Amino acid sequence: MSNFDDFDSLLNTRASDIQRSINIPSGTWVWEVKAVKAAKAENGKDGYVLLTLSPVEPCDDVDLKEFHSWNEQDSDEVVFHRVAGTVRAVGAQLRSLMERVGMGENCTPASMYGERFLAHLKWDKNTRDESRPWSRLTNFSPLPKPRSNGEEQQRSGKEIVESINDDLPF
Repeated sequence: MSNFDDFDSLLNTRASDIQRSINIPSGTWVWEVKAVKAAKAENGKDGYVLLTLSPVEPCDDVDLKEFHSWNEQDSDEVVFHRVAGTVRAVGAQLRSLMERVGMGENCTPASMYGERFLAHLKWDKNTRDESRPWSRLTNFSPLPKPRSNGEEQQRSGKEIVESINDDLPF
């Protein structure tokens, strides 16, 4: 494959020499919210809140071979989770999501920025463009609390999944 360091060299590289990107592998991941943005739809009635999520760490159900192939790309890939509808409907969905990821009742949807939680990623077929499948996140749940012996250490995704075993909702 051809090396290119900037966009000018990219524009002069044959398409066959440009490496295809690999999607984030399906499975359960620890996600971090990188951005929260609200927008109105063009019809003026409905709107949406868009969460930009970054994969932090894979759990046991992510295929290791796929993970290593994806990880070798060294990309800053993100997944978007869109909550759409009327203001009231979006509010109810956001409240439910915040409860599922373990946020308190005094938190605001904007305070989801930086929050970490578990969610399962699946890729759905895009009928308009098969080369760009749609990401779908399901089974949102909070990260397990640290052990009660007072140690506030970070645990790996594998330790997290092992600690909650069959308590996952999927």
